[in-house]
Amino acid sequence: MNVKLMSYNTQHCLNFLTRNIDFDVIADTIKKCEADVIGLQEIRDQGQDAQYQPQAKIIAEKLGYPYYYFAEAIRFDGVNPYGNAIISRYPIRSAETILIPDPEIKKYDGYYETRCLLKATIDAGRGLTVLVSHFGLNPDEHENAVETVVSHIPKEHCVLMGDFNMKPDNRILDP
Repeated sequence: MNVKLMSYNTQHCLNFLTRNIDFDVIADTIKKCEADVIGLQEIRDQGQDAQYQPQAKIIAEKLGYPYYYFAEAIRFDGVNPYGNAIISRYPIRSAETILIPDPEIKKYDGYYETRCLLKATIDAGRGLTVLVSHFGLNPDEHENAVETVVSHIPKEHCVLMGDFNMKPDNRILDP
């Protein structure tokens, strides 16, 4: 079975032309790519503030895809969930959220944010493990993210996708 995969940093479904949240433009982009399984980064879920809606669910409904899972990394202001998600045309057998440890000592002056790894098993033929993540901005966050990913990669039928916030030739990705 062929499965078409897509990774998409939605920046919380922001339309850059109108500067508004726009679920239709996100869903239309995914439709044009004809993806079966989509890993999303920078996604909001139902929160206290009006802008915090269940974005993965809304996009999945617009696509007509019955399966989705939201993986919370943080809660802004303690009440507004934010993280990664997966949307699938195929059944999600299992899904879990694995927090990426924050660096114990922050070595850089940059912005730090707790991140997570979404691990899902998709029922697509033989079974497929999909890992979705959005790495932090600093090298010490990158190191923790790579270590977390490596410790959760199964031996076969696995795809890693996401926004890694570094170039593909970065030595931190060697493992």
